[in-house]
Amino acid sequence: MTTHHSPRAFLWHYVKLFKGRFLALFLCLLIWALNESLFPYFIKLMVDEVQATAAPLSLWERFRLPILGAGGCWLAMELAMRIYGLIEVYLFPQFRARMREDVFAWVKEHSIDYFTSNLAGSLGGKIADIPKSSQSIIEDFFWNILGVTFIFVVSLGVVAQASLIFTVLMVIWCAAHLSITLYYLKDIEQKTSTHYESLAKLNGETVDIIGNAVYMKLFSREPYETRRLKIFQQDEVEKSIIANWILQKVNFLRGFVSLCFIFATIYLLLVGWQAGWLTVGDFPLVAMSSFNLMGSIWQMSMALLDTFRDMGTLNGALSLLREKHKVQDRVGAVNLILHKGEIEFKNAVFGYRKNDPIFSGLSARIAPHEKVGLVGFSGSGKTTFVNLILRAYDLASGQILIDGQDIATVTQSSLREQITLIPQEPGLFHRSIRENIAYGKLGASQDEIEEAARMAHCHEFILNLENGYETVVGERGLKLSGGQRQRLSIARAFLKNSPILLLDEATSALDSATEKEIQESLARLMVNKTVLVVAHRLSTLKQMSRIIVFHKGKIIEEGPQEKLMAYDSHFAHLWSLQQEGFLPDKDVQRARVKKRA
Repeated sequence: MTTHHSPRAFLWHYVKLFKGRFLALFLCLLIWALNESLFPYFIKLMVDEVQATAAPLSLWERFRLPILGAGGCWLAMELAMRIYGLIEVYLFPQFRARMREDVFAWVKEHSIDYFTSNLAGSLGGKIADIPKSSQSIIEDFFWNILGVTFIFVVSLGVVAQASLIFTVLMVIWCAAHLSITLYYLKDIEQKTSTHYESLAKLNGETVDIIGNAVYMKLFSREPYETRRLKIFQQDEVEKSIIANWILQKVNFLRGFVSLCFIFATIYLLLVGWQAGWLTVGDFPLVAMSSFNLMGSIWQMSMALLDTFRDMGTLNGALSLLREKHKVQDRVGAVNLILHKGEIEFKNAVFGYRKNDPIFSGLSARIAPHEKVGLVGFSGSGKTTFVNLILRAYDLASGQILIDGQDIATVTQSSLREQITLIPQEPGLFHRSIRENIAYGKLGASQDEIEEAARMAHCHEFILNLENGYETVVGERGLKLSGGQRQRLSIARAFLKNSPILLLDEATSALDSATEKEIQESLARLMVNKTVLVVAHRLSTLKQMSRIIVFHKGKIIEEGPQEKLMAYDSHFAHLWSLQQEGFLPDKDVQRARVKKRA
């Protein structure tokens, strides 16, 4: 993956990867430019020969040079363009694919926190924009900048055959035209980059609303979402107007300069013919060369603006690569080798914000194959405890050891391969049920998938669906009920069957009857595993051998449930506060804890 984050360095990196094919494109463009520049010269020779006094020669003898020259140039150009097209057929799809793969490879290595902090639609849009903008920039550069530059250089020499006056006139006009363009390019790039960020936010918000359209309708919030989206839409409109207004200003100035060039060229042609220092053949030579060049230069300047607008888009999208990975594998990181499944925190210090630690020197040990429940009010640190084991974040100091191995020194993939998380909100892909369950073990057979589904008590409802295991679950699984989604998540965990199991209130979305069945299945899943259960419904802790009670980032109590209930413990107080089987909200928590104190 390239470490170049500026658009120019980024593009040059990928051009070098395909340098042989880009060089071939360059040579084909050179032949095209020569034809565009020399063709008017052969027309001049024909016209001058027509005007000359008839000679006792055949037509072929009189017009052989211009015919062969014009025909040869045209044939060479056609051949070069067909080769150019064939190269393009294979080059740009591979060019885009390599770029997209590298960018995706970088983005997917970001921490879990990165993906929870950024809109998926915005990230996806930027990943798509990078190869698309890059190809547009390369194509504009080759055709409209590099190719036109060749045409301009050769045309200056060709027009000089008639008179150096026209060569000088071309240089003056081209310099004025491009000076106007170049003067505004930086401003255009900056304004376009600003507009792109606004557009990315708008797209991200749009995708977020569509992704939660069910809840929008359930809460009857269509008018609210329309008003909210309109704020982002208005910002995009304002920045788009600012970016495009500069282009109109540039076009007005360039149009005025081009008009002056046309009148000056026509005037000098007429004066030169009348004075006798131009032939009739010089008219098509100068006129074709000048007007073709004028169109090419105008196209070139427009391409420059488009290129810098694409540069602005690319620059905005490359923000994906500028943000460093917060959690990285260390140099020389090794694979985690798990023997028993012991987990130990040693003086762990961590906070989501600087100078605001959640854990200050936390120490705890989970024995191999121990079943431990983690309880406490919201914000007490129990979910953070689990996330740190998964290395969703890095500690500020201290260590987390698994079987004596510091998880900061092992590869993230080998760490997470040994851990299964069943979250409160199951994460499903917009794919078939079979693919979602098999995500726990890639390449699993149909028999293995169905066995895992039976263990999670979801095989029956899957068979009742129209397409069975091939049923597509919809975005985030929204075609299924909450309980069905959770059971698929549990089936996936059965299939993965890793030695460490983490549950974040995994049965909260299930009805009582189904929960009892799942608890039985989870009991089988927990056998010979180290298990941590984050519990909001304390009745789910019956199978735990030990309870750890968190309060404000500290472990204030731990022990078997019976022991903690035997005296006036914080856990016993939590138990008494439960309403409908769950802990109360924060306001009630604070009031009651304060009263108890």
